[in-house]
Amino acid sequence: MRRTLRLITLASLLLAEVKGQMGNPKDEKRVAAEFHRIADKIEMNQKKDGTLDKEGWAPALSQVIAAKALNRGAQNGLKVSEKSRQLAETYGRKQFDSKGGGFGAGGSAGVDLYASAGSLGAMQQSDNTNSVLELEYRNNLKTAKNEPAKRQAQAQLDRIAANRKDLEGARKAVVKKMDDPAFVAGFGSNGGEEFLSHMNIGESLVVKGGPEWKKWDEQMTKNMDRIQNPDGSWSGHHCITGRTFCTAAALMVLTVDRSPVPLAQKISRK
Repeated sequence: MRRTLRLITLASLLLAEVKGQMGNPKDEKRVAAEFHRIADKIEMNQKKDGTLDKEGWAPALSQVIAAKALNRGAQNGLKVSEKSRQLAETYGRKQFDSKGGGFGAGGSAGVDLYASAGSLGAMQQSDNTNSVLELEYRNNLKTAKNEPAKRQAQAQLDRIAANRKDLEGARKAVVKKMDDPAFVAGFGSNGGEEFLSHMNIGESLVVKGGPEWKKWDEQMTKNMDRIQNPDGSWSGHHCITGRTFCTAAALMVLTVDRSPVPLAQKISRK
């Protein structure tokens, strides 16, 4: 079941990101139908605390992929459960200690890189979606005809602001660790988990931009150049070792700044 859930999250992310790229209405319809079928499974398996599965090795990374899939789906106009999306956001926030600047070890196999990337990635992906919804909630607040409607709109705006505040704090906490080789190395050697973590951190830093992003990008580029196989592929040295997966993940690390965040004018919800 754990392996099935991980495959589901990866499949849902792929479908969310190819939506609008198929070239014909028939295939677009198939993509949407399959995404909704898999998203329903994510929602069905999601626990009250927002997690999908706490067992296995480093499920925090599967968790952030699921959060990313739900948000990318919503951003691309696919119907996504707002309840599930917000549960994933809340779990990501709870893994960050805003006072101490640390990240909860739950689901990270005790690896700080995984914990940081999982929490930061979930909050960033949700903020990307929230930036669109925020406009809707502000309009709802202005046009609300009764107090319950006003309170509901304000509650959503407060949630968005709280997530954004924690996101900024989490990003600063990760930036402070960038010069620590042990943090960047994760488990201690390059594997698929490290590549996924580097990708998630990069996707947050590139949104903020500035010298921190430039430094991280240069750091990642040097590492990927150093560990690339002679045939142009990348391999993992622990856990996720397959060349196909690791090569794909490594390329996503290197092209974070060339992967635009799709922001729809209006988010589809169910």
